Amino acid sequence: MLASFMNYFGGRKDPKAAARDSIVQLRQQLILLEKKEDHLQKKIDEELKVAKSNAVSNKSSEFSMCRGTQRH
Repeated sequence: MLASFMNYFGGRKDPKAAARDSIVQLRQQLILLEKKEDHLQKKIDEELKVAKSNAVSNKSSEFSMCRGTQRH
């Protein structure tokens, strides 16, 4: 009974194929996370550049920037 139930939901897979599929999936997730990290690092660099330019010229916008970063 249990064997027929398992076969209905996909059955038993080849362990080598399952391991290969897992590795491929993990690599795809790693690539996605690296892209997200690059994007966030670019945003951080842009915000730091704006904050530094505002720190020199405009103190009130610097404080508003700090409050904005606390909300995120």
